[in-house]
Amino acid sequence: MLYVTAVWCLDQRWVPAAGWWLAGLIFANGHCFVAEQQRVREAHARVLSGCIVSEVTSQAGVSKFDFAAYGSTIWPGTTRYRVSWYAPTAEVDAGSCWQLALRLKPPRGSLNAVGLDYERWLFARGFAGIATVKNLPFNHKLESGRCTPG
Repeated sequence: MLYVTAVWCLDQRWVPAAGWWLAGLIFANGHCFVAEQQRVREAHARVLSGCIVSEVTSQAGVSKFDFAAYGSTIWPGTTRYRVSWYAPTAEVDAGSCWQLALRLKPPRGSLNAVGLDYERWLFARGFAGIATVKNLPFNHKLESGRCTPG
């Protein structure tokens, strides 16, 4: 019986399908590996340049937005952070490019049955971590004006 099953599985009709399935599995694992490597591991401060790629929500003196930082990791492309800016010193609008001093932190969340798992939510949307803007004099809007997020 085992021999018949092995012959059936190795029939030439199944080899291309198995090859595509294996290629998809390898691609998915590689994609998850790259996403995991871009995550912030421990809290640290850094000056990053990038663009605001979401709507800016302001409430009680806090502006929150998604920031795509360019050249921030060894991997090509951009790295996205969920940023909070307490008492912003300038007008922050979507699509503008900035150089910001950020305090980067790994995403943390709570896993419970009835609430939102914030860490999983951030990972599913491609965020490397969360950040707060340090109000320092060299935070400034870049001269390039509006930029296209990558």
